[in-house]
Amino acid sequence: FYDASAQALRVAQRDEAGWRVETAAADALSVRWAARGLALFLDSADRPALAYQSLNSRQVVTVHFDGASWQQELIYAASQAVDDGLAKAYDRDGAPALLFRAGQLFLARRLNGAWQTSSLPFTGEEPGLAFDAANRPHVSYGDGNRLMHAWQAGEAWQSETAVDDSYQVRWTSLAMDAYDRPQIVYARFDDDWFDERTVSLRYARKVGGSWTKETVSMVDGPGYFNALLPGAAG
Repeated sequence: FYDASAQALRVAQRDEAGWRVETAAADALSVRWAARGLALFLDSADRPALAYQSLNSRQVVTVHFDGASWQQELIYAASQAVDDGLAKAYDRDGAPALLFRAGQLFLARRLNGAWQTSSLPFTGEEPGLAFDAANRPHVSYGDGNRLMHAWQAGEAWQSETAVDDSYQVRWTSLAMDAYDRPQIVYARFDDDWFDERTVSLRYARKVGGSWTKETVSMVDGPGYFNALLPGAAG
């Protein structure tokens, strides 16, 4: 979490003695806006690591605990501002992966002990990330009035329109169900001014080769900063 009073990123861990809080990163310039794009994951030794977007310095950075101290590692340095939204997922081998936007979408994967970053052939708003049973990455994103789903097929990427809506689609979260089918929750704005009173939380899933959609909630502007986790039955 971001501690505004100390201008630092902190990690809280609970053990037999209770909660223990320590500083992971204290560079005020780098972490000031980190809470707008912050992901927590564990390494193979169950030690914590944080990935965050440094909007001021246009970087995506990780800090990880090596058993003695916190170490910082640069994932990506952008030529333009890194936008809000940082999607995190573990691949089927248990390795972490990140999806972020800096003009276009970028996928970073931790492979063979190092971060490898590649650009995706499309742009989008507030993306989601998941892996299928074959360990292929899938992404969701808003493209104006369309909810998009894309996946890697060999060296290439394929994409499809999941929902072609009447208004803006934002804040997507993606998961694969028990049958390896994509499902997405997202926010839909019912006007062109991003008035929070008009936003609703929607759900879309792919069954039998076709996408269906439904409304989850329309009470008091839900939909921001959502998350999706399927149950055992999908």
